[in-house]
Amino acid sequence: MSLTVAEPRLPTEEAEAFETLLARARKRTGKIPPEVLVRHVLAIVPASEWPVRVEALDALFRRLDAAHEDRLRIEARPPDGRMLGLWATRRPGSGARPYRTVLVGIDPIGARCDCPDFLRNSLGLCKHALTVLEHVHARPRLLQHAVKEQEWGDPPGREGGGLEAADIAQFGVDSAGAMTRGWLLVPLTDKFAFISPSLLVIVMPLLAIVPLLLLLNGRRFAVRRARVWYGGMREDAQRSATTSLTFSNAMRTFYSFIYRPTLDTAREHRAVAYFIHRLKVEHEVADLFGPNLFAPVTRAIWRLAGRLRALQSGDLNFYLGLIGALLVIILGLTLR
Repeated sequence: MSLTVAEPRLPTEEAEAFETLLARARKRTGKIPPEVLVRHVLAIVPASEWPVRVEALDALFRRLDAAHEDRLRIEARPPDGRMLGLWATRRPGSGARPYRTVLVGIDPIGARCDCPDFLRNSLGLCKHALTVLEHVHARPRLLQHAVKEQEWGDPPGREGGGLEAADIAQFGVDSAGAMTRGWLLVPLTDKFAFISPSLLVIVMPLLAIVPLLLLLNGRRFAVRRARVWYGGMREDAQRSATTSLTFSNAMRTFYSFIYRPTLDTAREHRAVAYFIHRLKVEHEVADLFGPNLFAPVTRAIWRLAGRLRALQSGDLNFYLGLIGALLVIILGLTLR
């Protein structure tokens, strides 16, 4: 069973070229109708360059044979049952990343691929795109669906197919579709992402509810404020002023049983003991906090960091969720 597409009327010279190339393509195009590839060659090569047309058709035959020799298979297909969109092909048993092919049209053919051959040649096709075309043409239902999508100009229920196809070809992701489904943060590449405007409009008002609830809770439980007590004496800012040095000295004296400070003084004399040549003072405290507090905490943090390494998945949506949760917690603490 095959699906026929209305062929456009060609000028006499083009009709002769079409028939000649069609006779050359018989039984060499696999599941793809030969007239489809011939029309593609006529569209990409000017009529004045007949030898180039013949060579272009032979080049397509070579790529189709290479696809059969490599036994390329379909690794992934467009979502939602669409035929036009992002496909992926891979050789069986290959550990390499599958090449991404965007199928834009069946007849006339429109395709893009990120393989080196597609980027170098001027055929508008490669063995991966031909594999996708052969896969669709070998299945009448898929072919019928693809033809309808091409007639509508966009996939069913979607608009902007040209921009979407270019987006998928460049970045390998349907960012236009991701803006309306999925998470708020849309990863475009491994180094770049953007925020979906439509979801942002929905999420931001919802996030605004959180500080409003915190404000209402703060009004319900008001914070008590009182003046500083000066031991029954009149407040004197100058007398009560202190410095960091006086504070630290007082703390060190009060907690001397913990710090265990030591003070060593050494004097050097030359001729007469009355005249001091050098005075050396050494003041030390017991190293309690280093080995007993900071070192265990440091080791615990390193162990915790090793276990949290599993969270470093590279998922931008997961990181955004963590940042959002931390911001909400910080906001709640500051508004209390």
